[in-house]
Amino acid sequence: MLKKFFLVLLLCMLAEVCVLIFVGQLIGWLNLIMILLLSIVIGLWTVKRQGFTIVQKISEDLSLRRIPGEPLLDGACLLLGGFLLCVPGLLSDCAGILLLIPAVRMAIVLRVRKWIRKQFDRGGFVFRSFR
Repeated sequence: MLKKFFLVLLLCMLAEVCVLIFVGQLIGWLNLIMILLLSIVIGLWTVKRQGFTIVQKISEDLSLRRIPGEPLLDGACLLLGGFLLCVPGLLSDCAGILLLIPAVRMAIVLRVRKWIRKQFDRGGFVFRSFR
């Protein structure tokens, strides 16, 4: 499993470098650097702005004595999207932008929630007590 993860990570980094070289030759390196810096600023601003909304949703759920499952997954997708925007690379920027779009993020949250339920039903998650 770990070997597959590192292989996918290596392929993603290789693809990022190839895309950066190709786009840098097309539009120029200064323009490419400006685009990358702008994506970092936009990612940080969006995470900050939408993060407050998610914190409010979590606090509402806690005040109503409900477990905030969906807002936590939504926040995790938001943080991942912001992180991907801050990582230099155009492919990661595209993935980060997709994660910052609320409709796409909600679709991903629904799929992750279904996957988590399947794992619980199959016994894929084990909780251990350290008493």
